[in-house]
Amino acid sequence: VTVTETLQFLFHRNPDGDAKPWCHVLKDGKLTWEYCDVPPCSTCGLRQYKQPQFRIKGGLFTDITSHPWQAAIFVKNKRAPGERFLCGGVLIGSCWVLSAAHCFLERFPPDHVKVVLGRTYRVVPGEAEQTFEIEKYIIHKEFDDDTYDNDIALLQLRSDSKQCAQESSSVSTACLPDPNLQLPDWTECELSGYGKHEQTSPFFSERLKEAHVRLYPSSRCTSQNLFNKTVTDNMLCAGDTRSGGSQNLHDACQ
Repeated sequence: VTVTETLQFLFHRNPDGDAKPWCHVLKDGKLTWEYCDVPPCSTCGLRQYKQPQFRIKGGLFTDITSHPWQAAIFVKNKRAPGERFLCGGVLIGSCWVLSAAHCFLERFPPDHVKVVLGRTYRVVPGEAEQTFEIEKYIIHKEFDDDTYDNDIALLQLRSDSKQCAQESSSVSTACLPDPNLQLPDWTECELSGYGKHEQTSPFFSERLKEAHVRLYPSSRCTSQNLFNKTVTDNMLCAGDTRSGGSQNLHDACQ
């Protein structure tokens, strides 16, 4: 165990809730203490629980504590009272949620958008959920709504302080990868969201789901292999490689 790891461990073992963690040190041959000037250790990507799963067509039912970074984004209805589910998102910082640019093609006013964290059931409030209005949303300036190139958006949560989301068993941030990360072919990846059971389903799932896919080699991620759809350098291909009929395969569409 390195000194840094020990100090970071002490940060979470701060016994009296003081402003900083403190450490025992030797000074002039005597044991005393002083504040340790160390940054908080990161807790991104950690789940406190892994709940039982229930297999369904198009994924597995799961619980928000298995995916505490999952966000549900809602928008006010235009011509009727109430709101509707818009898209999923991922909490990547206390005040930032990552989502898809194509969800915001209608250019909703920011005060019509709401983000809910900590919710297992899409339209049923959770016991410990956290709800936020948003300050703004940012769509990638080079998003192409024909090809879906650069399909990425950021939502800034609104708060009266620098802290927005409060970490709990059902709310936590996902870890961001290094900018130049290259994952090997066939790496297994995890999906989560409130997606439809089938692409033709009229409704989204009422409960959070998860699925697993593998990254395809670049040789298979080409327009020729994907019904002439445009594939750019900003894209990757992933799919369910399990055997069986295509009607049972899992993916992230819809």
